[in-house]
Amino acid sequence: MKIDNVKIYELAESIVASGLPMQDRFDEYAFDETLSRVRGEFPSAQEQFRRAERLAESPANSGHCNYLKGIVVAANISGTIKWWEQFQRYHFATIISSMSTMHRITRMSMECCMSEKVLPETKTRCGELVERYGRREIDFDTLIDNMPLGIVLTARVQTNYLQLRTIWNQRKNHKYHEWKPFCEWVETLPRAAEFITVDSGGIIA
Repeated sequence: MKIDNVKIYELAESIVASGLPMQDRFDEYAFDETLSRVRGEFPSAQEQFRRAERLAESPANSGHCNYLKGIVVAANISGTIKWWEQFQRYHFATIISSMSTMHRITRMSMECCMSEKVLPETKTRCGELVERYGRREIDFDTLIDNMPLGIVLTARVQTNYLQLRTIWNQRKNHKYHEWKPFCEWVETLPRAAEFITVDSGGIIA
């Protein structure tokens, strides 16, 4: 598992937006990147953070922490086909673009493009299948259907803090090995302790 080129968007704006349900004057509501603009009765930055933290402690299905959907995370993730298969069950995680075994399997290095868990003999066998396909001894479907789930593919992903909270809670103790580094990465995101890994009563959407 490798995760890089991480970008976080709308963190401050979403924290400010968490107060909209209790706002009664649209002209007094100012969005500011630093959360430092105070006008009239507008809450201070510290008050806004405290409010956002309190709301984040609510169960995900209560609706009180919906503002977390606005904190957008984009990253390049390299994981096995098996991990991608499990990751794609989440509806609010979009794959922008990804590597393709259909297009490039015959050019991929069996040594570099497979998980360390793939046995050496499996890698050797896959290399032999690629050679047999090149000699037209087997068809493409036979080649693809005999490749292991441990092939590592990279994709650009976009998701949000609310979805990551669900993923973290569901996968932090998962037995498949690639979920551990993924959840550890989630824990490093800005204010993850307050907004993602916070105890929300064990109720996950």
